[in-house]
Order: sequence, then C-alpha cells, then structure tokens
Amino acid sequence: MSGNQSAKDEKKSSRFLILVVSDNPTWKLSAYEIAKGCLAQEAWVFRENSKYPGVFARGDRVIVYVGGHGEHRQCFIASGTVSDAVLMMEANVCGLKFSRKLPLKDIQYFSPPVSILSIKDQLDFITLKNNPNWAICLMKAARTISEKDFSFIETQAFHRLS
Repeated sequence: MSGNQSAKDEKKSSRFLILVVSDNPTWKLSAYEIAKGCLAQEAWVFRENSKYPGVFARGDRVIVYVGGHGEHRQCFIASGTVSDAVLMMEANVCGLKFSRKLPLKDIQYFSPPVSILSIKDQLDFITLKNNPNWAICLMKAARTISEKDFSFIETQAFHRLS
C-alpha cells in the first residue's frame, strides 16, 4: 500500500475526541499546567481509573479542554492527532505518575484559548445547554464528538476576526 493510500485510510477512519483535564487538589498543579506538561511531551496521560471511549487509533483527531478553576478554565487550548494507537504504560508529567500515555503529533495551540462558554450553544455534544449542569458531558477523561463540532471549535480558534 502506498504512503498516500495509508494517509487516506487514516483520515477516513479518524474519530474526533475531546481530551479533558480538570483540577485535582492532590496534584498541587492546575489543570492547565498538567495540560501544558502533557502537550510539551507530545502526549496525553490517563490515570488508571480514567474513563475514555475504548481504543484510540492512529489518526484520531483530538482537542484539549481544560476544566477546573484555574488559568484557562473552561477553555479549549489545543488540537492534535493521535500518532500511535498504543497506550504506553506508566508516564510521568510534571512530576506526577500516570498509568497510561497516548502519543500525539501535529499539536497546534489556540492563542487565545477558545472559551466553551461563548460557543456551547452551537455544540451538538452539549445537550443540556440551558441547564446549570451542562458541563456533565465533560466529566470523562476523553469523549467522542462529531466532526462538525470538532471543526467548529477549530474554526473558532484559527479563523477569528481581528
């Protein structure tokens, strides 16, 4: 199979996901600091008890969401691509140990980050738009979203009017 064919197959089978990090009082670091540490290593990490949607595949597209209460809270901060479908064992990010590490590539930072509050009404994966508990859909470490929602978030990051 040619390299061009495998690239087409990768794109065709890609899923679209949000990778979520929230504050954790035992870490003594903000969710944003953990996210920056992961992305600096071109990876995403999961704790042993993390809930995420099955097996990842090379070529899956991801957007990083920072929850919590610190800097860039409730914002999408970057996008990227899963570079290898194998979750590596044991990872160390910012001096913290995690049980799984997902390799990423083609990371693009959103500057400034995209606030979910300003776009949540346009996102299909948020089903409780007028409910105070609308963010319950972001309680997992990762979740799948539609290509439409993924593209909309990236468009907000990269095609803003000055």
